[in-house]
Amino acid sequence: MAAAQPKLRLTRHMDMQTSSASVQMRAPTSRFPATQDALEGLKILEPGDYDRYREALVGNKPMGWSYYFPFLLTQNREGRSAVLVDFDEGSVCLYHWRMRDGVPRLDIHNPPMPMNTAVLRRCFERANDFNANWSARLRRIDSADRKAIAGMSHVHVSEHKLQYLFAPEKYTELAGKELYTVRRNVKAVEKLADVDVRPFAPSDAEACHELLRRWRKVHRDAHGTAGGFGTSRRAIDLVGQLPEDVLRGEVVFVDGQLAGFAFG
Repeated sequence: MAAAQPKLRLTRHMDMQTSSASVQMRAPTSRFPATQDALEGLKILEPGDYDRYREALVGNKPMGWSYYFPFLLTQNREGRSAVLVDFDEGSVCLYHWRMRDGVPRLDIHNPPMPMNTAVLRRCFERANDFNANWSARLRRIDSADRKAIAGMSHVHVSEHKLQYLFAPEKYTELAGKELYTVRRNVKAVEKLADVDVRPFAPSDAEACHELLRRWRKVHRDAHGTAGGFGTSRRAIDLVGQLPEDVLRGEVVFVDGQLAGFAFG
């Protein structure tokens, strides 16, 4: 299943319906404030924020991997990027700070949860103030929230890419013709005597890191990229810092040697 993931950008011109509110969002004639002031009240997202984040997530029920809390945490790279959080009128607001060509930049990571168009406008104002221009964008938005902002002035929505949305319930029984090949492969692996699959334990961390380093080299030689090495490395280190129903792992041993791992 795939869902469109458009980018949302606040512009200086009318791209949707005209309304009186559009005047408030035009570019100011005065200069932008100092960029550091725009970060006031924001903090780096951390594992301890999960309970409050979960409350907003359950009530809003957004779709997409960009809302997955462990994924958000893996975006925190010291001196390079960070997911920043703020709470405005009961909505969770997430921003993406990063260094680009040596210059810090701020965008909106996800729409406010729950969606509040007034809060979203303030998110844009904050990000544009930080960037000292009108380039801030909302990086991802799902179809439900896209409908909610349809009447907002001064916004432009453009399709970015399709996003796969997985339905775990389909893989519980592996039933049906569509999953025949998966079913067959799982049964073949289950018959192997030298394969051991078990829950990840902290003692497995170093072996997982070593396997990941070897995999990165193979992937780079074949494809020219690290293939998400950094995100996977940080995910390994997050296990144990979050509840098991949020993030847990499995490891696969073949002949007593670690051959694979998975987290989710």
